[in-house]
Amino acid sequence: MPTRGELIGSLTSPGAPFEITTTTIFGWNDIRIYSSQPASLRDVFEAGRERDDQAHLIVGDRQWTFAEVTTDVDHVAAGLVELGVGPGDRVAVLASNCREWVLTFWATVNIGAVVVGLNGFWGADEITNAIALTSPKLLVADVKRRDRITDRLPELAARGIDGVITTDDVHRMSVDQADASIAAPEISPDDTALVFFTSGTTGPAKGVPNTHRGVIACMQNVMLSALVGMQQAAASTPAGTPPAPPPAQPAGPVRTLVTSPMFHVSGCHAGIILGWMTGQTLVLPEGSLTADAITSTIERRRVTSWPAVPALVWRVVNDPVSAERDLSSVTRLSFGGAGAPPELIARVRERFPNAASSLATGWGLTETSAALTSHGGPAYAADPSDVGAPYPIIELRFVDPDSGAASATGPGEIWVRGCQVMSGYWNDPAATATVLDEDGWFRTGDVGHLDEAGSLHLTDRVKDVILRGGENVSATEVEHRILEHPAVDEVAVVGAPHPTLGEQVRAVVVPVPGRAPNVTPDVVRSWVAQTLAPFKVPSVVDVRTEPLPRNATGKLLKRHLRRELADPTEEAP
Repeated sequence: MPTRGELIGSLTSPGAPFEITTTTIFGWNDIRIYSSQPASLRDVFEAGRERDDQAHLIVGDRQWTFAEVTTDVDHVAAGLVELGVGPGDRVAVLASNCREWVLTFWATVNIGAVVVGLNGFWGADEITNAIALTSPKLLVADVKRRDRITDRLPELAARGIDGVITTDDVHRMSVDQADASIAAPEISPDDTALVFFTSGTTGPAKGVPNTHRGVIACMQNVMLSALVGMQQAAASTPAGTPPAPPPAQPAGPVRTLVTSPMFHVSGCHAGIILGWMTGQTLVLPEGSLTADAITSTIERRRVTSWPAVPALVWRVVNDPVSAERDLSSVTRLSFGGAGAPPELIARVRERFPNAASSLATGWGLTETSAALTSHGGPAYAADPSDVGAPYPIIELRFVDPDSGAASATGPGEIWVRGCQVMSGYWNDPAATATVLDEDGWFRTGDVGHLDEAGSLHLTDRVKDVILRGGENVSATEVEHRILEHPAVDEVAVVGAPHPTLGEQVRAVVVPVPGRAPNVTPDVVRSWVAQTLAPFKVPSVVDVRTEPLPRNATGKLLKRHLRRELADPTEEAP
C-alpha cells in the first residue's frame, strides 16, 4: 500500500491536480505554491455560481440556495460600492454568526475590499482599539454589539469611519438593492483579503492580514488531505471486499454545523470559504450555543460534519438531556483551536459512533491563514498529542529558544515559512520584527518536534498566551489591567489546566503592603471585567503576600510559578 508521502508526491508532481511550484512573495524567495489554485477569493466565489439550486445556508427555519446567496451577495456588493467602499478599503464586521456575516464577507472580498473581523465578545475599549488600528471605511454590526459602542460612535467617526450600518441594513440591501451590476476590480493573489485579530504577548490584540493566496492555499491543503485520505482508505480495502454500508445520513452535499465564530479563521476559513469551495450546506444554530441548541440542530438538520472547539464538544457529551438526541448523522468531527484530551476523544467515540473512525485535528495560527498540519482517523485517536504532518507547501524548522540553534526535526520552537504566512502585523512593524525575519520565517511561539514518520507533536509554548476554549488570551494584557488597580503591587497571569476549556486564566496577585483587605478575588475579577472581554477575566485568583519568583535581574519566572501552582508543596528555586 502506498504511503501518505507517496500519495501526496503523486498528487503534487508536475501536471498533477495539486502541482507545486515556487515563487517570490513579499520579497521571500522560493515560496511553495499550488500552481493551479484560483487567483482570488472572487474567483472562488464565481465558481460557486454553477451550483445554482443546491442548498447552501440553513439558519433556523430558513434555507437559501447557492443561487439565492449569489444574488444576495451581488446586491450587497453593489450596496457597499454605493456607500463608497472600494478596493483596499476595510469593512469591519461586528456580529454573531448569521447570514448577513456571510453576505458581507463575500461582497467585500468580491469588490477588492478587506474584511476586518471584530471579536464579538469584546467590550467597548477593545472594539475601539481594533477600529483605531485598522481604520475601516464602514462598520457592519448587529444591534446588540452596536449598542455596546453607541457612545463611542462620534469618536469612531473622527477616526475615519464613514458609516455604521447594522446587519438588518445588510438584509434590506440584499433584498432591495436595485442595481447589482458593478465593475470587477483587479485583485492580486497577494492582496490582503481579511484582517483578523490575535492576542499577542505584549498587550492588546494585533491585526493579522491574510492574503487571497494564503487563504485559498489553506483550503487547497484541506482538499488535498481529504483526497489522500480517501485514496488510503481505498488502498487498504482488500480486493473483492464489498463496500461497507454507509451510516444513515441525508443524501446530497455535506451538511456542516458552523459553531466557531466567523471572526476567527476556524469559522471563516473552514466555514464560510471551505463551505463555498466544496459545495457544502452550512447550518447555523440560532441563539446561544447550549448543548440543547447544538444537538437539536444536529438531529433536526441531519448534520454530517461538525468542526468544533473541544469546549463545545465537552458541553454536548456531558449534557444529560442531549444524550437522548439522535446524532448518528455526524460522520466527521474535527477539533480546532485547542487540543482534545484522551478522555474527550473516548466520550466522543461513544456519543458520535459514526464519526469515531474519522476524528481529526490540525494545528495552525491566525498568522498562518489557519491550518498548517492535519491528522485524523485511528492514528489520531491513539495519540491526540500528534497534530499531523505539515502540508507539502509548508516549511518547518525548530529553533532552540536559548542557543538559537536550528534543526529539521526539533525539539525547539517551531518556525514556519510559506505562502500562508502573514506579511506582518497590521500597522505594527515593531511587533512584526519580533516574530518574522527577512526570509519569511515566522516564529509561532509553540514548541514541538517531528517524529520518525514526520508528524508534529506539540509539547510546550514560548509565547505568553493562554488558549481558553478557542479564544487566545494575552497574559500580559490581563496583567497590565490588574496592575492598574491602586492596591496591587505585583501580578502574574498564567494558563491553568481546565477539563473542558483546555486552559483557564489564573492570576496570582500580591497586594501593596497594608492594603490586602482591598484585594480579593472578587475585586480583581470585577476590576478586569470593567475593560476586558469576559473570556479574559481570571477564573482563579490567588492572593498572596510573599513576592513572586524572580531571577537575579528581576525577571518574573513564570515556569517556576506554574510548577509551584501545580504542586504547592514544591518551592520554586
